[in-house]
Amino acid sequence: MTTFDPYADIADYADYWQRLRASHALHPGNRFRYWLIARQLQRAGVRFSTVLDCGCGDGSLLALMRDRFSPERTCGIDINSRNVELLRSLDPRSEFHCADLGAALEKPPWPAAELVLCCEVIEHIREDDVAIRNLAKLVAPGGHLVLTTQSGKIRRTERFLGHLRHYQPEDLRKRLEGVGFDILECTVWGWPLLDFQKILAERFFGQVQQHVISARRPSRIVRAAFFALFHGYKMCAFGRGPQIFILARGRVDAGSTRAAAAGGAPRLSVGAADSEPRAPRSADPCGQP
Repeated sequence: MTTFDPYADIADYADYWQRLRASHALHPGNRFRYWLIARQLQRAGVRFSTVLDCGCGDGSLLALMRDRFSPERTCGIDINSRNVELLRSLDPRSEFHCADLGAALEKPPWPAAELVLCCEVIEHIREDDVAIRNLAKLVAPGGHLVLTTQSGKIRRTERFLGHLRHYQPEDLRKRLEGVGFDILECTVWGWPLLDFQKILAERFFGQVQQHVISARRPSRIVRAAFFALFHGYKMCAFGRGPQIFILARGRVDAGSTRAAAAGGAPRLSVGAADSEPRAPRSADPCGQP
């Protein structure tokens, strides 16, 4: 099996996203993850006018944030300059920059954002400690971070897609708190359907690679299965499963110190949480009450 490494195969990275573009947009895990991010932001009453997507890939999450929340400014960063040029041509309403989240960002050429997204990225980065410190620098004082990644066993398809490690939620909580974040929500999700999907994808890896990962246009059968899984995922339990979801807020005092060192950053206006009940939080894997 060949494993894709964006660091070792940087010249092929834009081609990698071009190959994945069709299946990535339709994949039920991605669609549900985006739905979950939007829902949890709305439930938490998070207000923002600027969004930065770190490791923006095909730009689909950034486009959803713009269409759903109408921020004034949307920005994405990606490790590959060819992919950045492609994204600029496909989405002229957003701005895109080439940057490596796993390398120290001293003075980024964009302002700190009121909402920073880092979704299914950190497990691909060799120097994840550096990435976490960078995320703290990129969030405006009082701003918010959404971090999603995976826990549990790294399966064959995930290694093929470049996963270097999976995480324990409590470990990520401590590391984010250590760089100046307050954790508002830390949960896992996905049992049993996401677990079952991963097992099937590993069992039928060759077919998945041919008919899903590398397919220019997934077949009707694949699209029908994706549709059913997407709606089935909405019935999965919170508090159990491989998908990690974290919503964190940057501390104003810690953020102000970072902003002063970087020459200042815009402040965030955050609305109070609305009255809609949150998702069930029993058996919280991050030690929340």
